This record gives sequence, C-alpha cells and structure tokens, in this order.
Amino acid sequence: MLGSIAAFPLLGVSFVLGLKHALDGDHIVAVSTVVAENRGVMRTSLVGTFWGIGHTLALMFVGMAVLVFDVEISPNVASFAELFVAMMLIFLGFDLLRKMRGEIFSNNSACVVQSTQQYMRKPFLIGVVHGLAGSAALMVMVVATMQSIVDGLLHVAVFGLGTIGGMCAMSIVMGLPFALGRERLKTFVSSIKVLAGVASVAFGLVLGWTVGQTIGFWA
Repeated sequence: MLGSIAAFPLLGVSFVLGLKHALDGDHIVAVSTVVAENRGVMRTSLVGTFWGIGHTLALMFVGMAVLVFDVEISPNVASFAELFVAMMLIFLGFDLLRKMRGEIFSNNSACVVQSTQQYMRKPFLIGVVHGLAGSAALMVMVVATMQSIVDGLLHVAVFGLGTIGGMCAMSIVMGLPFALGRERLKTFVSSIKVLAGVASVAFGLVLGWTVGQTIGFWA
C-alpha cells in the first residue's frame, strides 16, 4: 500500500510529461495539417484524440517489448524512426498544399474536408508513427529501469493519457479559426491552411536534415 501511495507523485509527473510531449513542434505541425482539413470543434477535437490514442498504443507496444521481453532500442533505430517522421511531415504538408490548390482553383472549400473515416484513421496513424520515435521512445527506455513491469506500463499509460489530453486541447485551439470562420474570413482561413502546409514541409526538411547528419547520411 505504501509503495502504491508513493507512486502517485511519479504518475503525476508522467501525466505532466505527456502533456508537454503533446506540445512538441513536430506533433503540432503534423496535427495542424489534419485539423486544417476538418471543420467543427467536435471533429477537430477528435483529430487530437485519435492522434493521442495511436501514440499511446504505439508506446504501450514498445513498452511491452522493452519491459516484458527485454528488447533494446538502439539509438540508430530511434534516429531512423525520426527520419520517417520527417518524411511523413513533408508528405502531409505537400498533400495539404495540393488540396488547397484544388480548393482555390475550384473556389469550393468542401473539397478539402475529410470523410469521417479519414479524420479518424489519418491522425491515428500519425500518432502511431510519432509514438515509435523521438522522446517518447526515450521515455519508454527510462521506464524500463523500474523494478515492476506493472508500474512501468502504468507510467506509460498515464504518459499516454497526458498526450491525449494535451493534443485534444491543442487541436481544438488550432481548429477554432476553421470552425468559426465565415465567408468574410475565407481568405484568412485559407491562408492559415497554406501556412500549415508550408510549415509542415519546412519542419520536415529541417528535421530530416538534422537526423540525417546525426546518423551520417550527409557526411
């Protein structure tokens, strides 16, 4: 009982770290490209929620491998995962810009709105990719130092809940201009979408270049 009580402060730290992790630049940029394709507070909140669910499930999978089967995650594996994240950011950015080009020339904003299945699946898959890379993987390795497998997985789960909550809130905030925009704000909203696409491409290029230098691709 005393051990369980003592674990509560650490669980609180894991939750706060999860909230902070949701605000990482690559996460915000990636999710912003999906938020820009949806309208309504409910839809945009679900974008962040499904991103967080995918992220958490990936973390739990990695955590099980590390804690139960003693799998070691080498720095090179983590770096290649980050490189994949960079490529995904570039793809998401170009995909949004392509859709915006169609919207501008057709003068029909509905062409970029995703179907229900798409807005659930796309952020979920993005979350899975991010959950397999970066500081989240480092967090799992830290948890691996814990004595109890149950405690380790519990901390991963609480960390995941923090990322779900943080990204859900952030996606709502990012989606407000699209949800509240009216005809007179159409140009402004379109500019935000273009900015999200350009930022995603730029962030992906910078991240890819940085990771490539780390693993010696550009040496």
